[in-house]
Amino acid sequence: MQIQIDIHVAVLQEENAMRISTSCQSIRLLRSALLGLGLSLCTGVYAEQADTWSNVPSASDDRYTNPKSAVYAGPNGWYNFGEIRSRLGDKSVYSYKGGLNTTNDMLVLVGSQPLHVLSLDFGVDPSEQMLAPGTYSVGATADYAKREVKVGFGDTSGGKILSWDSAANAGRITVTQVNGFIYLSARELSLAPSMFYNKGDNDQPLLVGFEGAVKQ
Repeated sequence: MQIQIDIHVAVLQEENAMRISTSCQSIRLLRSALLGLGLSLCTGVYAEQADTWSNVPSASDDRYTNPKSAVYAGPNGWYNFGEIRSRLGDKSVYSYKGGLNTTNDMLVLVGSQPLHVLSLDFGVDPSEQMLAPGTYSVGATADYAKREVKVGFGDTSGGKILSWDSAANAGRITVTQVNGFIYLSARELSLAPSMFYNKGDNDQPLLVGFEGAVKQ
């Protein structure tokens, strides 16, 4: 009788060990699946947030990217052209591509809506003096010697006036020289709203990113 009990106990112990082993294996498989899903999701989010700024037309060869080509499109496709992407809080606003030119000693980016204007004041006339490569601080004043730039954005559409301007420590602009072009890029510049014009939802900082290039 005791032998039968011992055998029964041994069988139960073996069954429990098998259940534990199976459970551990299931947990490992579930953990691997969750880890793979997490990596997949992370990869997807990263891909969605990739910093893809380009205006190069599609082509089967390098006709638009080769500086020696007669139809060279400029660095990254910006030939006296540029793009702005901006937002108020979590709302995307004022996102467009347009001509980048010098007006009143400033670089201005104007799209198909001419009443939306991004202005960059380096303290010198870019059409007369090539901007030195480097990093420029965005602030309340323009001082080329100190590498300080004043940035503003204005909207006079719809019979209203909205305005944002940079204050101290608003961000940075990177300037490089590429194939005879001045190439400018910036991300997350914080422009302060006008106390006089901006009301309601527009009375908050405008976060601006842009890229563009000007032929020198």
